[in-house]
Amino acid sequence: MSRLLTLHDPAEARAYYAAGLWRDETFYALLARHAAARPDAKALRDSARHLSWRELKDWVDAIADAFHEAGVRTGERVALWASNRAEVVAAFLACSRQGYVCNPSLHRNYTLEEICGLLGRTRAAAILVEDGWGADSDRHDAVATVAGLPGMRRVFRIPAVRQSGDLPAPGTRPRNLRGPDPNPDSVCYLAFTSGTTGRPKGVMHSGQHPAGELPGSREGLASRRIDCPPDPVAAQPSHRLGGGRAVAGRRHAARDRRSGAPVARASTG
Repeated sequence: MSRLLTLHDPAEARAYYAAGLWRDETFYALLARHAAARPDAKALRDSARHLSWRELKDWVDAIADAFHEAGVRTGERVALWASNRAEVVAAFLACSRQGYVCNPSLHRNYTLEEICGLLGRTRAAAILVEDGWGADSDRHDAVATVAGLPGMRRVFRIPAVRQSGDLPAPGTRPRNLRGPDPNPDSVCYLAFTSGTTGRPKGVMHSGQHPAGELPGSREGLASRRIDCPPDPVAAQPSHRLGGGRAVAGRRHAARDRRSGAPVARASTG
């Protein structure tokens, strides 16, 4: 079974919709809407790329197509074990497009054995792995090891330098793209607790939860560029996504160097 069992209550959901707290758009739907409205405005930046909304959407579509061609299906899990970079945001949005559950909560300071344990618990169907990202990556072949896990259909390897590796590069055209999943109430984001006091626990979020925690935070996906600054500390992408900050644009301390206006960043620090 690929679907996750949750405590989602349809009656509560109707109340949230009626109160205006929830909306009928996924993260990908927001991306598509604003790529159509202002295609040439800058949307995403890391140390190597500066993409417009149209370029980001096209890249997300190509990555979604690659996930689908790898055999990942609606409701299945895609894990991200990588640093603070554009591929992480694009892969997250590709999962939203396809109705996959994205798990970016893989710490840099986890050993390969610990990562395999988390992947086994989520029954991940695909994973994005950055070279050298892991506590013992210098002693083990992470790609070969996770590729042998039960149910793992594809490992997308990316180099530590800012190149796309096994992922489609920006500008790649999809070959077999299906229609996007329209359901914002399904689980799209699976985070793990730190495990400080015990075994890490999985926390499931629908598309409504990360984006709906603050009024207007969903609109941030359109209103602010997403920055992925270089990050020397060992923080995992789920902390950089910040429960939706990177993709929902929640306002916090980061400010544009020129204008001084708040900007969304892929780091909560």
